[in-house]
Amino acid sequence: MKFFSKTLKHLNFDFRSVKSGSTVLFNKLLGILLGYLIILYISRTYGPATVGVYTICYTILQIMGNLGRCGTDVYMLQKVSYLYPARDCKLTKYFKKSTQITVIVSLVLTIVLISSSPWVAETFLDSSYTYAVLAVAIGILPMAMININGAVLHGMENFSKFSFSTNTSIFLFSGIFLLISSAITTKDWIVFYSLSFGVVFTLMLGYLWVKNGFKELNQSQKNATISESWLKVLAQSYPMMLTASIMFLVNWTDSLMLGILKDTESVGLYSVASRIASVLILIPYSINAVVAPKFAKDYSNGIVKAKILKNVKNMSFLTTLGLVIPIFLIGRNILTLFGEEFSNSYYCLIILAIGILISNYFSLAEYVLQMSNNQDILWKCILLGLILNIFFNYLLIPSYGIEGAAVASALSIICWNIIAYLFAMKKINPLIKLNPQ
Repeated sequence: MKFFSKTLKHLNFDFRSVKSGSTVLFNKLLGILLGYLIILYISRTYGPATVGVYTICYTILQIMGNLGRCGTDVYMLQKVSYLYPARDCKLTKYFKKSTQITVIVSLVLTIVLISSSPWVAETFLDSSYTYAVLAVAIGILPMAMININGAVLHGMENFSKFSFSTNTSIFLFSGIFLLISSAITTKDWIVFYSLSFGVVFTLMLGYLWVKNGFKELNQSQKNATISESWLKVLAQSYPMMLTASIMFLVNWTDSLMLGILKDTESVGLYSVASRIASVLILIPYSINAVVAPKFAKDYSNGIVKAKILKNVKNMSFLTTLGLVIPIFLIGRNILTLFGEEFSNSYYCLIILAIGILISNYFSLAEYVLQMSNNQDILWKCILLGLILNIFFNYLLIPSYGIEGAAVASALSIICWNIIAYLFAMKKINPLIKLNPQ
């Protein structure tokens, strides 16, 4: 406890910071719990195969959403962070510009997915599931806009609305729609339309919150203009899009390749183990979410304290270790909650847990590189992780199935995090030498 209290002291955590971090953690936990409950309901009502189809469709939706927003969410976070405190009305101009880009790109992607839905279904699922791909296609634009709204709320430091809209509400609203629809029909198409419904409703809620936030801006400046053209915005947001898109592919390559090299049932078994393992990123995620803006502020002033980075790194590892031990002990029992057949995912879960435990020790590198304007290095490191993941999946899945996919995921995430950490430390080392304390 002394270690943790010292770390909090070094980070200058006041009550508001702790409350903000707790809010983000709570909504992240709630979102994961609701995701578990939806998967549990689908698995018990429709079976592992439908869980697999749902997982792949959700993956496709997230990939398209990432591409659709073109990194403008991170771009907006940067703009809001320094414009909103001054209540600068130019913020609405940047939001409009980012929204226009997102709408155009997302609609193009929607048309592409709809027109290629038979091929997508046959390649990743089964030709009979074309309707599932069409169902999620309508959620591409809303999914892209959700993260832009979330970035604006984040920049406004409205952590409760930001974390609810980006972590919780999609599963909450889609789950409500699924339960209501289940009373009307038992057809599995409602599983996929419920997902799109949750995305659309989340978009509407987030947009209302953003518009209310914009009311606080200085309206006397509403006629102010901005110099950034679409191309200039894209030039700034493009590296961020690459980082987010490649990161997402790293996390979901296993499920996609299991769908190609094995079957949807394997995807379903793996997805449950992966969701349980994802609990291990929660506390490090919350720690880094609070530390990142503090690091950015210090870095802009030429300050980087090695002791703080070391303490954050140790906290991430120790808190993850505290969660890994129960997974080792009762992981099989947790898996059987989804159905007896899911106990076959136990060793897959253990492998994923070990991989996340090791990578979390180096995970602060992602935030260090982003906050120090070294996104180009970060996306290249993650790209290497993606290449390794695809290679190991191709090599291991045919012989070892979901355990092979887990090994591939663990190795790739460990490799890219370590490499990113080495680059991050090299970049900030001159400032560490100036501020050794």
